Amino acid sequence: MVADFLIRKAFAPANPDEERTPNTQTTAQQILAQLRSGRPIQYVLEEAWFDERAFYVNESVLIPRPETEELFHWIKTEQDEFPILNQILEIGTGSGILAISLKRVFPQAVVTAIDVDEKALIVAKRNAEHFGESVHFQKMNFTDPQAWNQLPKVDLLVSNPPYIPLSEKDSLSDHVRLYEPPLALFTPAEDPLLFYRLIATFGRENLLAKGRIYVEMHEDRSQQTQILFEEMGYQTIVRLDMQGKKRMLRATILS
Repeated sequence: MVADFLIRKAFAPANPDEERTPNTQTTAQQILAQLRSGRPIQYVLEEAWFDERAFYVNESVLIPRPETEELFHWIKTEQDEFPILNQILEIGTGSGILAISLKRVFPQAVVTAIDVDEKALIVAKRNAEHFGESVHFQKMNFTDPQAWNQLPKVDLLVSNPPYIPLSEKDSLSDHVRLYEPPLALFTPAEDPLLFYRLIATFGRENLLAKGRIYVEMHEDRSQQTQILFEEMGYQTIVRLDMQGKKRMLRATILS
C-alpha cells in the first residue's frame, strides 16, 4: 500500500545502521492506522504544502487543492497588471493559505480575510503568525449583505467558495465527505451559484476602479458561473486547470 510505503520512508532512520526506537515505531503505527481508515494524510500530519511552504491544517479547514494554487499563480503572474493594489479581500479563507500567500506577493497591500467558522479562523491566524504575515482575519457570514459594510472597498477579491450542491454529497469520495468541513464544501441544492451571485453583487458596489475578482468554480457549472458574472456587468476570462477543466474565472467590471 502507498500508506505503508510513506510510513516506512518517513520513519526510516537517517543512518541505516541505526534502529528505530519504540517511540517512532508506535508513532508510525498510529499514523498508519489513521491512513488505513481513510483519514487524509494532510490531517494525519497536520500539514499541507502550498506555494512551497508547509501550512498547518486540521479538519476545520479544507485541504488545499492544486486548483487553488493554480488560481494563486494566475494572480501572481498578473501582478504587474495591477496599477494600484492597496486592498485585498478573501471570502472564505479557511486555513488562510490564499490570503497569507497573497500578502507575501503584495506586501504593500492591506489583506482582509473572512470566514463564517471561528475554528477555521483559529487555523488561519496560526498560519499567519507562523509565517509572520499581517492579515486581518474577521468572522463574518457573507450570505448576510447587511454585514458587508464592515468590509473595505477592494482592488482584488479572491475566493474559493462552497460550490458543491448538498444533493451531490453522496457522490464524493469518503476522504472528502467524511473528513472535510461541510461548511466549506456545500451550497444549497436549490441555489448552487449562491456564493458567486453574492460575490458579483458585492463587487458591483465595492470593487475599486480596475479591480479584479478571481474565483474557483465547479467544472460542471463553469458556463453558468461565467454567464452569471457577465449578466451582472462583468467581463470574464475562464482558465483551464492542469486537467483541462474549466475551474477558474477572472471578472472585471465593464467600463
